[in-house]
Amino acid sequence: MTGEPTELTEPTEPAAFSNASVELTGHPQLRDTDFRPLERKLLTLRLMLLAIPAALLLLAGLVLTVFLDGPGWLGPLVIVAALTLSPALAVATRLSFAYWGYAVREHDLTVRKGVIIRTAITVPFNRVQHASVHSGPLERNMGLSTIRVFTAGGAGADLSIEGLTAEAAGVLKDQILARVAAAGPSSAL
Repeated sequence: MTGEPTELTEPTEPAAFSNASVELTGHPQLRDTDFRPLERKLLTLRLMLLAIPAALLLLAGLVLTVFLDGPGWLGPLVIVAALTLSPALAVATRLSFAYWGYAVREHDLTVRKGVIIRTAITVPFNRVQHASVHSGPLERNMGLSTIRVFTAGGAGADLSIEGLTAEAAGVLKDQILARVAAAGPSSAL
């Protein structure tokens, strides 16, 4: 110690919280992303799954018309509903399939789907807890799998990608987990 008096300084105030707007023009746009299409077998599976209730509805209409003594208009109404709604749902499914896809980017995974109401879900890799591959009996029969991605705090899968071959789903799962490990723990609060 030199014996010189030390000057007391007042403690500095911590910086106030700020949350300034971010300019979006320099950031990549989702519309510019190349999305990978899903396997065409998924469309076939979806159309088959639409055909089952349509056939049951048609059968119910025929039973009401021919065998039961109910209102004479009910059976034909059910038949007309089956013959009009089923093709409309099939067309909507086919149109929607053209938009379905997924993209693996440097920091996140994005899935898009929908035809009238379009949805895009993006999950940053630093939020992913784990990923799993699932394949139900119909999917297995067609050689398809679904990958499910889970994030912190979610009760279920936050993102699912249907219509992948079993091999592609396994490779994608490994890629996701490698990117998760590289991203490290989340810095988000």
